[in-house]
Amino acid sequence: MKTNKKIGVEYYGYCVINEKNNPVLNGHYILMEYMPESLISFIKKQQSKNQMLKEKHLWFLFLHIARGIAHIHNLTPPLAHRDMKVENVLITHTRVVSKEHISVDSNHDNLSKTEMQMLLKICDFGMYFNTPSPSPPPKKKKRKPLSVKVDIWALGVIFFIMAFLQHPFPDGNKMQILDAKYSIPDSHPYSKK
Repeated sequence: MKTNKKIGVEYYGYCVINEKNNPVLNGHYILMEYMPESLISFIKKQQSKNQMLKEKHLWFLFLHIARGIAHIHNLTPPLAHRDMKVENVLITHTRVVSKEHISVDSNHDNLSKTEMQMLLKICDFGMYFNTPSPSPPPKKKKRKPLSVKVDIWALGVIFFIMAFLQHPFPDGNKMQILDAKYSIPDSHPYSKK
């Protein structure tokens, strides 16, 4: 399995643990490169200094995140991350953002059937085992399977948090989230583009 270093976290391998004596350890584990900081810790540092990101830096960081997500959305079949949030964005030593996901080379036809099934299972983990996102996208009345649209909503929430150092739905009010009602702070250093 090849990874695309420019887009995602370097993937080294995976293992499945199925211990009868210690079921707490059971699960799928991914071995990937060490990422020293998360986006949430970076944002908290900015908050403590009461300093918003410069517009250029904001776009630089956000575009790296969006490119990583676009990469998995453009796979065949498309993969949705389903657990996008600032806690899951990791930052390298050089401050280039990488998304916490497996970024498979787009030519993944040479993967064995077993490797592809394992990859899909690991990428699908977000729906079942990861922590809940602080503000899920609005849902329609009919229950449809999750699609890549859930990641697009989450990217908007991440961008808002990065830009204004606060959550667009700070109270977690479900009606506010369903109606997508948020307000942009009056004072900010960003252009109107």
